[in-house]
Amino acid sequence: YYDTVASEDYVRIQNCASVKVTDKDTGSVAVSKDNTCSWTRIRTEVPGVRVSKELRTNPVVVGKPASFMIVAEARKAVDGGTPTPFTVVDLLPEGLDVDDASNIRAESYSVLKNPDGTPYDPAKVKVEVEKNFNNTGRTLIRWIVPDPVEGAFFSKYDANVLATAPAGDTTNTAWAFMPGGGAKPYEEDRSVRNLKYCMNFRAQDTLDLNQDGSTTDFLCDSSVDFKIATTAGMTIAKEVKGNKNPDFVPAGEIAEIDPGADGAYRFTIANAGNAPLTKVVAYDILPYVGDVGVGPAANQARESRWKPNLNSTNWTFQSVKERQG
Repeated sequence: YYDTVASEDYVRIQNCASVKVTDKDTGSVAVSKDNTCSWTRIRTEVPGVRVSKELRTNPVVVGKPASFMIVAEARKAVDGGTPTPFTVVDLLPEGLDVDDASNIRAESYSVLKNPDGTPYDPAKVKVEVEKNFNNTGRTLIRWIVPDPVEGAFFSKYDANVLATAPAGDTTNTAWAFMPGGGAKPYEEDRSVRNLKYCMNFRAQDTLDLNQDGSTTDFLCDSSVDFKIATTAGMTIAKEVKGNKNPDFVPAGEIAEIDPGADGAYRFTIANAGNAPLTKVVAYDILPYVGDVGVGPAANQARESRWKPNLNSTNWTFQSVKERQG
């Protein structure tokens, strides 16, 4: 029994004996008592999990990968645990992303074991990537251990840092849980199974990360704090359209135009960092016979064979302002 409530986690065993103490000289009974009893509680082993999230890049910079590591563990039998399947998820912060699961795996040096104590193949750990999880706009990575195991697995992976990553302090949290829903609030369930669901920390699953339909249960969590650096950057793309082209063609392709016909150029300037662009100036040197490149290519001949002439300066500008990044 636990807190006067019957518990599935314990079995009570009573051991009783009759006691009689006699005087060795007279043979008279000095003390006699029947049914002297003691109680012993035998606990049922309970599964439990935990996760640890580590960052190996701090601060993280737009355009460069952020390196993470996950360590996830199921409680061992020697620690009162029992093998269990479990799942780990990492809901990446805004502006961090992975393309797919092809480069994410449980490392070969993971120390998972089957119920019989034999090594469990880390290659059996399934990895999934879900974009725009629950319409949050964020990417979720999911590691699934489908079989009952004990021990730990390790996973190292890189995330792309996009221009949408807001500069400043950021927190990234990983979560672990077992089948059958998360842990209940302590005030609702004082069983040892619920108390020991998580081997270290736990927090409320407000985003339904285990997808059991509840946002009031608790999952095992681990957070890492880091900084996203303020990164200025921009890209510029130039396109050209001749009278024989149905639309603009990008650099590297050849537009077609008849002598004396009208053509057009189009530039697209984009913010490639997470800091606002201000006072942007772009230059364009139109082709001419004998021209050369600019910047590092200033000594390289462009070999232009004709010279376009501007027929108008009544240009159209479009400006699209989005959220930072």
